[in-house]
Amino acid sequence: MTNTHLSPDQERAICRHDRVSLILAGFAAGTSIVLYYGMNRLISSIVNRYYPEVVELYWSDLTFQYAFDSLWTVAALLLPFALMYFGLRKTGATREPIPLGAAKSPSTALLLIPIGLAACMFGNFIVSYLNTFLQSLFSVEFTMPDYDVPTAPKPAAMYFLRSAILPPLIEELCLRGFIMQPLRRYGDRFAIVMSAFVFALMHGNMVQLPFAFIAGIAIGYCVAVTGTLWTGIAIHFLNNAVSVAESLLIASGMGAKAQLWAVAASSTAIGVGIVCLIVYLFKKRGAGTALRRCEARTPFKPFYYLANPAMIAAIALMGYTTVTYIMDA
Repeated sequence: MTNTHLSPDQERAICRHDRVSLILAGFAAGTSIVLYYGMNRLISSIVNRYYPEVVELYWSDLTFQYAFDSLWTVAALLLPFALMYFGLRKTGATREPIPLGAAKSPSTALLLIPIGLAACMFGNFIVSYLNTFLQSLFSVEFTMPDYDVPTAPKPAAMYFLRSAILPPLIEELCLRGFIMQPLRRYGDRFAIVMSAFVFALMHGNMVQLPFAFIAGIAIGYCVAVTGTLWTGIAIHFLNNAVSVAESLLIASGMGAKAQLWAVAASSTAIGVGIVCLIVYLFKKRGAGTALRRCEARTPFKPFYYLANPAMIAAIALMGYTTVTYIMDA
């Protein structure tokens, strides 16, 4: 709550501290993305130049490829984001803990998980139609990295681990944890939108970017309301699991049946999510918003968060990777 007994000098000092903390949070987020891109490029260059036998094994053994990718995802993503978060805590820019406990209301969490999943599925449909429209309008095909999908049980299990299990755990810890939590004192709406923006930037291509932003909004809301990252991890896992299962079924030769299954799964998820949304809205009617309001006095919050060299560099890197994918398509 705002203290009405503060002197003008105290008010200015608090505002100045809030601005500095917000700038530091934006710089930390941008630096995390730049380090993530840089570490990926660095390790790729080192391995390609000095360890040709590893490169050969990587492209010849899918199990090794997925295991290598899994370990590298944990290191390249978790390390920079964790360092930046603990750096913010060290400077006093944030005191927000990472919410890894139980949900404040288990019944609310059980409603929000299907709602969040439905939002992700709906986002997939929107992005698919948007990409089709843009391709027809500008004759430009937006692409994303392609991966070989295995059919043998052992590499398929490793593929599922790399694509469906690890990303929800690591990405939610980094984005809805290390990135979103320090921003919550500026209001949950601001924190949700900015963490979704960083989540989109991190994916680095125009196919995943708009979907990641939509999904980030939905997951961020669910995490903020339930007070635990596990809600976001569950939503993220279910969304990825449907996509990975479809890819595995297509690779096994099921083709049209796999796509039919994916449409049925997505439609069912959206239907269940709509029912849960109705129940959730009825349940919270009259209770007011469950989101935290802004505790800080800083105006122009997006400007202070985004207008720093690290975040500008992160946005430039996303643009570069997008152009690279388009040119290689």
